[in-house]
Amino acid sequence: MSSINTNLYFIDELLIKAGRLFVFVAIFAGIAIVQKSNGDVFSIRSVVLLTAIAIVPLVTLALGYAVRRREKRIVNIHRLVKQRGELPVPDLVRMTGFDRRQLRSAVALLNKKSVAGLIWDETTDSLRSFSLGPRKTLTHSQRCGSCGASVNVEVSTLSRAPELACPYCSGALDSRAISKLQNELHLQEGYQLHRKAPQAFSSRPAPHGKPFNWVLFLLLMMFAWPLGIIYAIRYAKSARHLEDLLQRDRFDSHRRF
Repeated sequence: MSSINTNLYFIDELLIKAGRLFVFVAIFAGIAIVQKSNGDVFSIRSVVLLTAIAIVPLVTLALGYAVRRREKRIVNIHRLVKQRGELPVPDLVRMTGFDRRQLRSAVALLNKKSVAGLIWDETTDSLRSFSLGPRKTLTHSQRCGSCGASVNVEVSTLSRAPELACPYCSGALDSRAISKLQNELHLQEGYQLHRKAPQAFSSRPAPHGKPFNWVLFLLLMMFAWPLGIIYAIRYAKSARHLEDLLQRDRFDSHRRF
């Protein structure tokens, strides 16, 4: 079974690990500064040093957890669509807290990590799992209870039974039969999702050419922390680029077979 990587950004894990390490470094450094201050903890020199030491882990952890929170929200989109097969975009906006622009950006990122992919259907304003294939519809015929006309209705999983009306008199149609057809479609698509084995999630780190240089990163964070963050960001971008290339190769192999 192929898998996508839930570590979409990579940099969050680096920043959080580094931030936790810097907490211990800051504690021991703070104790050393207090001991050497001869009791004058509130001197300008001591305050500046203690503040500088405290900023590094705080900034690193804050950035790392901010990225991770967004990452979890994006992964949740993938889980919801994979579980249900198809979801209306307004429902996803409400469930995830993303606006439409943010949702499109999140879907684009997820599609880089998934062979199956997600489809944004503009005609129905829904997000659909590619593994389902073309949307299934069933034709339902019934007589209108108001005017007696014979009405044919195309029913899909996104049809809203209470909103379907007779095209001749606008009378409401019997929603029970339509709901029954929708349940059949849901069962068919759920079985198809199970057969195609939708991608599982993996938290393993993405492969990359050069290993992350922790010594360099720690030195930069201790003496010039903005440069350390820049180094981590550049590394994360290069790792994402290589993962995209590998994902493209896997997708091409998947298409050939």
